[in-house]
Amino acid sequence: MKRLPLALLLILISLTDSHSQIIYNNQSIDDVINATYDILSGEAGERDWESFKSLFHESAKMGATILGQDGKRTFYGFTVDQYILNNDAFLKKSDFYEEEIGRRVMRFGGVAMVYSAFQYKFSKDGKIEARGINCIQLVKEKGCWWITSLLWEDESINNKIPESLMHK
Repeated sequence: MKRLPLALLLILISLTDSHSQIIYNNQSIDDVINATYDILSGEAGERDWESFKSLFHESAKMGATILGQDGKRTFYGFTVDQYILNNDAFLKKSDFYEEEIGRRVMRFGGVAMVYSAFQYKFSKDGKIEARGINCIQLVKEKGCWWITSLLWEDESINNKIPESLMHK
């Protein structure tokens, strides 16, 4: 079997890059996190899903940990496209305002882990329905930051958001 020279392999990879077109400015971690909240939040109606997808690496995964009535957690994993399919109808007919209330970023070179505390409401000035933490992993590739994983869990009586995460 013939082996491709490294330079040729890198050229082929760059030609077949299938990242979404960069719609938002993915130049900083802040850009990506803020855009994520901005796109999902707002009055009932169409969301800009192309911009949302442009924040994610092509191999990104999403998921949520749900605490059952029996006190046991269940993990639900899905792709970005599955997330959109599962939430589009709700967001078209319902106001939804998710806002970041705290953040901690740990970065090493081109990888980062962001713990982003959030709360959401069903009207702009309405009551807080729930709070929780988004755990967001990012990678810097070709000069841009991309979400590779976004997982979340809502706060509960026995699992409060740590005070250390309540500041941006």
